[in-house]
Amino acid sequence: MIASKLHMAVLVSVLFLGMGTLATIGLAGDGNGSGNRAGVSSTETVDELVLKLGNTRYVHREEAAKKLERIGPSADSALKAGMLNRDPEIARRAADVRQRIRKAHLQQFREHFLWDPEAAAKLDHPLWNRFVELVGNDKSSRALFAAILKDERGLARLAEADMFPERAGALY
Repeated sequence: MIASKLHMAVLVSVLFLGMGTLATIGLAGDGNGSGNRAGVSSTETVDELVLKLGNTRYVHREEAAKKLERIGPSADSALKAGMLNRDPEIARRAADVRQRIRKAHLQQFREHFLWDPEAAAKLDHPLWNRFVELVGNDKSSRALFAAILKDERGLARLAEADMFPERAGALY
């Protein structure tokens, strides 16, 4: 019974994620992808760092990727735009960095949520926000979401649907 409810909640969440692109994720930052962020010099914007992912020098590409990872979820918009860049190096690296940031952010959110669901339920994460829209934010819904977070396979599907909403329907 609980397994079917869990499966249904995951399925509904994945399908709902597939209906539209999620807003920028973030436990911190404004998510607009511009301006200065932690780890970025006063002369580098997030957009400029994304363009540096296509620099001819490997060391500069790697430096830009590390800075973007330090910036975290608030670089999501710029990285998403970078994934559409005509330069295949920028597009590939932007997708890689974005995926690493999202994976780390989801892991951080997961640890917080599983450690203290009552407090973590107030955090901002697109998977949780979407789940609350569908299921609600009471004690039983938080318990169900915690069960989803504990299921590695279901969580991986949700994370993939979050990263690539256009593929969400094919995940089930």
